[in-house]
Amino acid sequence: MNHNRINTILLSNYEVNHLVCSNKKGNFTIEGSSFLSINPFDKLSLDNALKEIGHIAKNDRLTKLNIINDNVLKYQFILNQNEATNLRVEVLNRFKTAFDIPLNEYYIDFETYSFKNIIVVFIAGINRRFLDTVLRNFKSRKFKLLFLEVDIISLKRLISFNFSNEVIMNIHLREEKTIFIVIYNDILLAFREVNFGFKNIVNALFENTEIEPSTILDNLDFEKSNITDAFDKLTIELQRTIDFYNSQFRNEPVRKLILTGKFHKINGVDKYLSRLFTIQADKFNGLKKFFVNTEINTVEKMTFLQEILGTSLREI
Repeated sequence: MNHNRINTILLSNYEVNHLVCSNKKGNFTIEGSSFLSINPFDKLSLDNALKEIGHIAKNDRLTKLNIINDNVLKYQFILNQNEATNLRVEVLNRFKTAFDIPLNEYYIDFETYSFKNIIVVFIAGINRRFLDTVLRNFKSRKFKLLFLEVDIISLKRLISFNFSNEVIMNIHLREEKTIFIVIYNDILLAFREVNFGFKNIVNALFENTEIEPSTILDNLDFEKSNITDAFDKLTIELQRTIDFYNSQFRNEPVRKLILTGKFHKINGVDKYLSRLFTIQADKFNGLKKFFVNTEINTVEKMTFLQEILGTSLREI
């Protein structure tokens, strides 16, 4: 088994994204890729996807796994240093209260980050029945899992890998959701998820103009179309995230906005946000930091490209 070629697999509600990556002296190369549709959530559908991935992976079955799924719950809270006396008990109590769930139905893990005199705690819980089914599928197809993580952590890694030494907010626009992550170096300071995404922007433009959606997609430009009104909800949520962060970390303002995901389809959005918030905003695609030694179009079409890239960067 070749430890220089490792699979990164991302499992979502409806899709499996897959990369085969190698790392030679800090040079990350994508050697193979695939993405397949699956039924939500169907054991046979996942097994068929893993069978197809196996043809690409061949005998290299070491695997990093990222799960973006309705069976995953995420939560964060903040403590002062002197309050962290029995952290695991505090984590379980907070998680149970936040979601009102039986704890024995979830695998729960957490990470802590120290920032000045504050401890930031990030918690992820995955439904046991769901995860046990997933792991049995992977084992039956002889994939050896090195670790499992969720999208917030992979996005944090991707951004911190490329930006450092200042407080940055990553705004990650998906089809139906937007994720806001505030980081400093490799420290996760805050995150929020809102049920408003690229699809909502397009639909709002369609309702306001009655232009065909296909035409709208060709003219998403702040200087050429009336996109500002359709974008209002996202900017409101962005301001709320900044306000929340500032209430916790008063002396360390956000210095830069990094735009990922579907933002690449919207011309001028970086300049618009820079003017609106007086914070530098830049589009970013983590793929530019990788060598691609396979069909580039397959890689670029992945729904969760930035997330799977972030997971592939994690060291074993």
